[in-house]
Amino acid sequence: MLARAQAERSPLALLVIDVDKFKAINDTHGHEVGDQVLCTLARRLERWDGALCTVARFGGEEFAMMVAGLTGFALVQFAERVREGIAHCDHGPTTGTITVSIGVAEHRAAADVQSLYRAADDALYQAKRQGRNRVAMATTSPGSPALHLVHSA
Repeated sequence: MLARAQAERSPLALLVIDVDKFKAINDTHGHEVGDQVLCTLARRLERWDGALCTVARFGGEEFAMMVAGLTGFALVQFAERVREGIAHCDHGPTTGTITVSIGVAEHRAAADVQSLYRAADDALYQAKRQGRNRVAMATTSPGSPALHLVHSA
């Protein structure tokens, strides 16, 4: 998807999604319940998988979505729908509401996969530092990368 976006000069973004306080779920309810939460989350994310969006599990409680064709406000709104959709999933009576934090980075012409991931991961940690259950977007200005919190839950 990155190669195609570079060749076509089309929009591409990476969302890095991390389950908030997942260790507490495993510690309180056990790893079997934690696995059920991850399976429910994966099924929810799978709804967006298709020609313009690829979904993957990075490991542990971290997932990623590569999204083509969206930038700016539309991209943030998409990430918000993902965040809200996960919060409204039924993970079972044991766990209660499960939330995620999402870091978003848009593709830039010189970006490679590693720098795109690094920017999205930095944005993810900004969302975590700001209180979790949020979307943060990596933005760049000439000469210096910056992070911008785009939503507070």
